[in-house]
Amino acid sequence: MNQSLGFRIALVAIIAEFMLSANILACFGVPYTDEGGPIIAKLHPGSYLSIAAMTARLCCNGDPLRLFSLLVWRERGLALFLACISLCLVSAACLTGVGNLVTLLDTFMPAGMIAFVLCDMTELQTARLACIVRSLLLLSATVAIGEAASGYHLVPVVSAGPEQAAEFRSVGLYDHPLTGAAVTMMGYSAAGSLFGHTGGGYSIKAGC
Repeated sequence: MNQSLGFRIALVAIIAEFMLSANILACFGVPYTDEGGPIIAKLHPGSYLSIAAMTARLCCNGDPLRLFSLLVWRERGLALFLACISLCLVSAACLTGVGNLVTLLDTFMPAGMIAFVLCDMTELQTARLACIVRSLLLLSATVAIGEAASGYHLVPVVSAGPEQAAEFRSVGLYDHPLTGAAVTMMGYSAAGSLFGHTGGGYSIKAGC
């Protein structure tokens, strides 16, 4: 039950990471990228959902430490990723203090936690995830094309830098045009290899 719950929360976390950009959070009055403000506002909603998803996944068999050890041992790529991120976090904490540590936590740890939750998806769950990711990429690209054609941002660019203020560029669901372009490129590049069709459904071909 908790395994399925963890998967569902992870899906919501992925949707939140795609849909809730810094611009959208700013429109709702959340000081996500502003200087100052409560530390709780510096973590993206997707980060909180990722924590909830991993917690639900770890609690599915009553022995969280044993389950974590088994999955990390089996998924060597995930273990290496988590080890590298942990090293980055320790280095950042020693060199720059808590400020950058929070940024690193918010940037990298959700990816590791979501990957952990999704390591042993069923074929049906993999197909559902592939459909959601592709739909979000298509939605963002459609919004960006509409913005480029109309010269109007669907979501006001609250935290625009000097280059964005000087020249209109569509951003889609993201807070910067380069972020949208990079995510879309990576998503569609991985679409064929990560979510490959196997006749009866979809399967992960590239690990977590």
